[in-house]
Amino acid sequence: MKIKLPISDPKSAISYDIKSGPIFGRQEIFISDECNNHRNSFISHPLSYKNDISTFSTYLNFFFGRADGNKFRVVDYEVYTVEW
Repeated sequence: MKIKLPISDPKSAISYDIKSGPIFGRQEIFISDECNNHRNSFISHPLSYKNDISTFSTYLNFFFGRADGNKFRVVDYEVYTVEW
């Protein structure tokens, strides 16, 4: 399943930190340093994106298949930034 959340705050769409992976929104999706070795990456309630997901537990359920936690380990990821 794929979902596209339109950005409501373009300045917060994506940022970078030298000690972590990409940060989407105002840390709605945070990829931690060495994200494949531990569960320090996390997802939080969407603030920078327009969405139809009404409750945080529904949001977690959508991304994780459960609503009992927001931390995860990343196996692999790719990020592309389009500039024009």
